[in-house]
Amino acid sequence: MKGLQSYLTLYRMLAQQNGAKQNLARLKKLSLHAFVWLILVEFVVVAQIYPVKWFIDGLTTSQDLEYFAVLAGVIFVVYLSGSLLYARMDHFRLWAMWMNFLTILGYSHQHLLLLDTAWHGEHSTGEKESVLSKNIRKIDRLTDELIFQALPSALRIVFISLGILLIGWQYSLLAVLTTLGYYLAAVRTEHRYEPLRLKAHEEDKAFNRCGSEQISNWRTIKQFGLERKQSKQYIQMLDDFVESEHLRFDKWLKDIRVQDAIVSTSRAILYLFMGFQFVNSRVSIGEIVLASAWLEKIYSNLYQFVHFQRYKNEGEEALHELAEMLSTKPRVAQKDNAIQLHNLEGRVTFENVSFAYSDDGQPVLHNIDFEIKPHQTVALVGPSGCGKSTSVSLVLREHDPTHGRILIDDTPLTDIDYDWFRQEVVGIVDQNIKMFETTIAENIRLGCPNASDEEVIEAAKKADIHNFIISKPQGYETLVGEDGIRLSGGQKQRIAIARALVKRPSLLILDEATSSLDAISQAEVQKAIDRLIAARECTIFIIAHRFSTVESTDIVIVLNNGEIEAMGSHEEMERQNGLYNILKNLEKNGGLV
Repeated sequence: MKGLQSYLTLYRMLAQQNGAKQNLARLKKLSLHAFVWLILVEFVVVAQIYPVKWFIDGLTTSQDLEYFAVLAGVIFVVYLSGSLLYARMDHFRLWAMWMNFLTILGYSHQHLLLLDTAWHGEHSTGEKESVLSKNIRKIDRLTDELIFQALPSALRIVFISLGILLIGWQYSLLAVLTTLGYYLAAVRTEHRYEPLRLKAHEEDKAFNRCGSEQISNWRTIKQFGLERKQSKQYIQMLDDFVESEHLRFDKWLKDIRVQDAIVSTSRAILYLFMGFQFVNSRVSIGEIVLASAWLEKIYSNLYQFVHFQRYKNEGEEALHELAEMLSTKPRVAQKDNAIQLHNLEGRVTFENVSFAYSDDGQPVLHNIDFEIKPHQTVALVGPSGCGKSTSVSLVLREHDPTHGRILIDDTPLTDIDYDWFRQEVVGIVDQNIKMFETTIAENIRLGCPNASDEEVIEAAKKADIHNFIISKPQGYETLVGEDGIRLSGGQKQRIAIARALVKRPSLLILDEATSSLDAISQAEVQKAIDRLIAARECTIFIIAHRFSTVESTDIVIVLNNGEIEAMGSHEEMERQNGLYNILKNLEKNGGLV
């Protein structure tokens, strides 16, 4: 019952996902068809044994050949109909299984991607992979056991318990009592087993998280010569997990023996009772054979529940964890009546904006007020941790301000269509460049999936990466490897700039866009940035430690401890002789800003 509730909870969560309702309606229809055919199949499977009684009784009463010929025809029809019904049921059952897999994995994956930046920052890559891949496998295995084993077994037991009344109510009572005793023992086992299972689940997540982090940070591990130390840590976690699993399954196997004892006792009672009835001439040999065959089928199907019980425990935990993720609402939410702006100019206004990463956390930004006119370029400068990247993350709407608001062309950012804004309006070059394991062209085209080859090439030229690309044997079809491992840091940076430019954004954010470039490449990209500023085609936000990037901007905003310390042109900042000049001199002397 708990497992069914977990399933229903999960499907209710999935029904809230965009596009999932149609899939769930189809899944419901397929499941209903499969269940109806399954009932017919299991009824026929139980009925197939009954002609054995007629055959045995026919032998003992010396029936003629015509009797056995008719009986053979009946057996042929019963078994053939069973095969045909099973094929029909299997058609719907398999489609339901795949539709279930598609719906749970597809829309859980969609929801995970739609969760906000804060949630992704709070959960490691290993945890996210575990929530989806490992839990989906457990749910898939539970569903497989439920549909292919447990449900057919349950129907078989019900039909046999009813059918065996034809021989005697005592047999039916034995079947019911055996099933009930087995079920109660299984519940007891599950109750004793659950704390150990929950502990194993947490240990499983821990070593998977550790392993995933080590694999994703393999370069850092090698750079510091930590391969053996890190692998030893992982092996120790695995060793603890295996030892815990050994104790867990040893306890589980001991509890399972109680269920085995119930079946063995029932079997002994069955044969004792059948012997008693036969001696007293109350049943025929055919009825004895039928009763023993039907009861043995019940016993064998009860054993199927041992495997289902194991997968049920694991599957319920996976269902709960997946449902918990689906119940998480993005803190940056899309309004139902969100709008798209026509003839966007690119004005950006911060009105008394403050921000903290948590409700009770220390504010990162305090009362930020400024306005950037359309097609102006603003540079955000200041010491590390002053709030530069946080400010542009608010423009991207990765977070919403704790207080105040941000306006785009005098429209509150929270009123604007979230997806449209990111897809059509804003382009970003982040300081942490990530590449997809595909071609250079496709990595650039991520900024605008419908971009033509000519537009991709034009963007690459503006980012000063075209000549490098065409020097490769496969040109724009060159594979970059996992996370761009076949590219240098500067090459990845320039491809990322091309990715941002290919969409022709109204707002362009350059967060340390030249930080990974050598002096020559940095100068070339700086020329491209200067051309963008001079062209006045979009509003540009620049975060930079290199002050050569700042000199051609319209406005410089100096941030310190989350507040605006000074604001004006580059020349005005120099004349003020404040923090701006201190940071600039620090860079000249080789210090870090």
